[in-house]
Amino acid sequence: MALRITPRPPASQTISPLLAFAVGFVRLFVLATIALASLECSQAETPSENANNKPTDAPKLLADAYHAHTWIDTLPSSSLTNYHLLHGPARAISLLRQQGWECTAQLGPWTDESLRGIDVVYINLVSADRPPFGQKEIESLDRFVKQGGGLFLIVDHSNCYFHNHVLGNLADRFEITLHSETLCDRPPHTVGSGNGWVVLSDVRPHAITAGVQRFVMMTGGIVDSKMGLVYSSPESWGDAADIPAYGESNGPGFYGDFQKQPLEPLGPHAAVGAKEWGEGRIVVVADQNAFGAFALNFLDNRRLWLSAMRWLAKRDRRQDFNQETDGALQGLHLVWCRESRDNTALRFADGGDRGLYHLFAWLNKVSDARGTERNLRDAKVMFVPDEQVFLSEEDSREILQFIEQPNRTVVVLNSNPTSLEQVAALPWSTWRTTNLSSSYQELGPFLAWEHPSGSKLVWFQSDLCLNSQFPAPEIPVPPKSQGLIDAWHQFLTECGVAIPRDELKSASWLDELDR
Repeated sequence: MALRITPRPPASQTISPLLAFAVGFVRLFVLATIALASLECSQAETPSENANNKPTDAPKLLADAYHAHTWIDTLPSSSLTNYHLLHGPARAISLLRQQGWECTAQLGPWTDESLRGIDVVYINLVSADRPPFGQKEIESLDRFVKQGGGLFLIVDHSNCYFHNHVLGNLADRFEITLHSETLCDRPPHTVGSGNGWVVLSDVRPHAITAGVQRFVMMTGGIVDSKMGLVYSSPESWGDAADIPAYGESNGPGFYGDFQKQPLEPLGPHAAVGAKEWGEGRIVVVADQNAFGAFALNFLDNRRLWLSAMRWLAKRDRRQDFNQETDGALQGLHLVWCRESRDNTALRFADGGDRGLYHLFAWLNKVSDARGTERNLRDAKVMFVPDEQVFLSEEDSREILQFIEQPNRTVVVLNSNPTSLEQVAALPWSTWRTTNLSSSYQELGPFLAWEHPSGSKLVWFQSDLCLNSQFPAPEIPVPPKSQGLIDAWHQFLTECGVAIPRDELKSASWLDELDR
C-alpha cells in the first residue's frame, strides 16, 4: 500500500499566533479539568480512604472457631456457669462491635479467600482436640499478615491444652518462640495470696500500651521476650509444669508447684508482645482469661485490648474513639468497683477467702462492672472494698465528688464494726442518716447516710460479700445463697442498675457453631 501524505495547507489557511495560543490554552484547561474530575471520581470510588489516607470503613475481625473453642456471642448472665464461656472473648468481641467493628467466626480452615477483606485475625487459645494448622493455612496466614493484616494470638501457661504443640509450626513461621511455664510472682505483684494471679506494671512504650499502667493475668504464661512490651517484676519466675508421661493426667491442665525452684527462670518475663511482620502486625498475649468477661474489666486490660485491636487494624492514629469516656456495654449499666490508688491488695480480683472476686464476677454477670481506680463518674453505683480507702485524702475527695452527683450510691464493704464517721474525713454535718428497705437484711447489718444531693452512702458490715460466703461464678447458686443474690438484685435495681433477663442477655452457647 502506498504511503499517503497529506499536503500542508497554504499560509492563507493557517491561524494567527494569538489565536493558536488561545486554542492551546483552552485545550490545556479542558484537559486539566478532566484530569481533576477523574481524580475526584477515583477518590469518591474508594470510600475506605479519606483525604489523609486513613481508613474510614468499619474494621473486620475474624475469630478462629476451627482450631479453638471460641464462642463470641454468648455473654455472661446470672445463670451462666460454664468456665470456658465466662472466661471466653464474647464480652471483648461485643465491645468491639459496640465500637463499630464487624466480628464473625471462621468455622473452617484458613484460606486466602476467607482472609480477603479482613483486617484482624483473632486466634483464641487453641487445643489439641481441634484440628491442627495445615501447611496451606500457615502460608495463607503468613501472606495475610505480610500484606498488611493483623494477627492477635493467645497463648497460655504450661502448654495446658497442648496448645504449644498445635501452634508450633505457625509460631515458627512468624519467628515466635513459645514457652511452657506458668508466670508466677510475689506480693505486691499478685492479687490475693496465690502466686499465679499476677499484676504486671513494667510497661514499655508502644501504641498498644499507651495509658496502660497495670495489667492482670489469671494464671497465664510467658511470651517471646524479643517482642515483649508488658513485663512481670524481677521477683517473678517461670514455674515449670509437672507433665506426666504421654500427658496422662486427671487434672484440668498442667501446673507446677507455684513455688520458685532453683532451675526455674527468674523474671522479669514478658506477658504481652507485639511486632511488625512485613506490612502487617502481630500481638501475642499469654493469658486467655485476661480478656474474659471478668479480667477484661479489671485494671487496664480493657484499655490494652482496644488499643491492641486498633493498632492491628491500623486505626491507631485516628481520634474517633476516646477510651476515657468509654461507656457501658450496650444493654448494661456501669458499676464502679473502685480499687485503692495505693499499693494495698487488689480486693476485687482476689480469689482468696477474704477477697471480693466472687462478688465482682457476679456483678459482671448482671452489669458492666469495672475494677479500677480510674474515674468512672457515669457509674450509678460505686463499690469500695472497705473503709480504709478513706485514709487517703485523694481517694476521699474523689469519692465525695462522685456522691455529690444526684442519684448515686457508694457502697462500703467491710465486716469491721468500727465507726465510719471516725474513719472517713467527710463533711458529715451536712449528711443525715437514713433507712433502707428491710429486705436488705439478707446482706447483713448496715448503716446508711444521705447526702444533700440525694445520693447515698451505704456501709454493709458483714462477711457475706467475701469469697468465703459469696458463691463462686462457676457454680449454680446454692439454695442457701439464693436470698443473698435476690437481695443484691433488689438493691442494685433500686440504685438504678437494671438487671437484664437472661434470655435477652445471652445466646445459648450450644447454638454457636464452632464444633
